[in-house]
Amino acid sequence: MRPDVPAAHFNRGLALAKLDRIDDALGSLDNCIGLEPDHGQALALRSALSKSRPQAASPVA
Repeated sequence: MRPDVPAAHFNRGLALAKLDRIDDALGSLDNCIGLEPDHGQALALRSALSKSRPQAASPVA
């Protein structure tokens, strides 16, 4: 994979999401967005995946 190509990171993230490897997919999407902050598809997929993830329980004070 070419680390300087946003589309490569996006496609990897998309494939990982389809394999239900959400944490890995989010990492690839973050890399894509880091290289191209306005990558609309990556931003949308990252948002959707983040919303679908179960949130960690908040610590009780």
